[in-house]
Amino acid sequence: MARPELSEVLGQEPAGDQFVDRARALIPSLRARGPEADRLRRIPQETIDDLLDCGLLQMMAPKAFGGSECDLASFFDVGVALAEGDASTSWLFGILATHHWLLAHFPLEAQREVFSGRGYALFPLTASGAGGTARRVPGGVVVNGHWSFATGIDFAEWVGGIAAVEGGEPGETLNVLMAADEVQVVDAWFVAGMRGTGSRDFIAKDVFVPDHRTLPQRDLMRGRTPGAAAHPDFSGLKTPLHIVLLLATAGVTFGLTRRAIEEFIDYTRSRDGYGGIDHKARPSTQIRVARALSRHAAYHDRVRALFARFDAQIAQGEKPTIEQRLECRRDIALGAQECADIVNDIVSAAGARGQSESSVFQQLQRDINTVRTHVILDAEDACEAYGKHMLGVELGPVRL
Repeated sequence: MARPELSEVLGQEPAGDQFVDRARALIPSLRARGPEADRLRRIPQETIDDLLDCGLLQMMAPKAFGGSECDLASFFDVGVALAEGDASTSWLFGILATHHWLLAHFPLEAQREVFSGRGYALFPLTASGAGGTARRVPGGVVVNGHWSFATGIDFAEWVGGIAAVEGGEPGETLNVLMAADEVQVVDAWFVAGMRGTGSRDFIAKDVFVPDHRTLPQRDLMRGRTPGAAAHPDFSGLKTPLHIVLLLATAGVTFGLTRRAIEEFIDYTRSRDGYGGIDHKARPSTQIRVARALSRHAAYHDRVRALFARFDAQIAQGEKPTIEQRLECRRDIALGAQECADIVNDIVSAAGARGQSESSVFQQLQRDINTVRTHVILDAEDACEAYGKHMLGVELGPVRL
């Protein structure tokens, strides 16, 4: 049964703050489900239903297919709010919701097929792992390959991967969409943190993909796609690809860290230490809390301002400069590093009880240290690219 559009539920086209309010209302449920999601290594179906019923996963889908074409800053705010409930849920939201944006770049025939009249399309599309190849045949390509980190594949009816074109030009690749029942899912997601994302592998063997379910990566990088032409009023489709990829991950680190600080404050208010020590009265604890809040706010506010600036530029038809794009990656990567340092610092101050399996700090620490390993959040790589550009050094291959 098709879900109603969120505009029908609210009686008007939803604004960003309404999305954030709905995300924040889910926090208690997400916190209650988080430990079980961590244990089972997948998000419960109830959470997927909540995200759909609130219209959150459809935020970046075209209005023509029931989405909201929401702005980047509001999307970031929702990711932060969801991560205050459960980091894995926020990560899954970031990936599956931004993939609606990605689908909007494909030919309309593919969009109709994958959206299938429901207003949403849950599918992972990944370039990670061994990757794959696409051999051109009449009417499409035949795809083979093995891809990793397919977040949300447990709930997907479609999957996607980036495949190198056999016999094509050097570096020529295609985004390909395949039905989930045409591939083999491999459960290789045995990790320290972010277990609930269920980011498993999948394998394709001689899968035929029609032309309308392929999209050249070069066209996507340039923003010159059939979908962008078909949705001329969807200004968000003019956002550079790697800004959207950064958007998918950015909210997780800040929301998780905000929760960790708040949990530490609540924990410390009633914590009595050895010999009757009142930890909240210790200057070292007070200083630690103040620094954590300041460090978090500095990067959070900076990153949100970057997305708000991109929204304004894109709405006015301006293209973000290379410097601005490198700056965005730099600050999000440095923000993720700062968040990991904050969480590790306050968890170390929580004492041995903070390392108990039943302690909320234990999962938060595992999650933040797993998130920061994502390649797009490599702070050294991001800073090197920004420094090269500022010094006039040739960038070479770089994620922009």
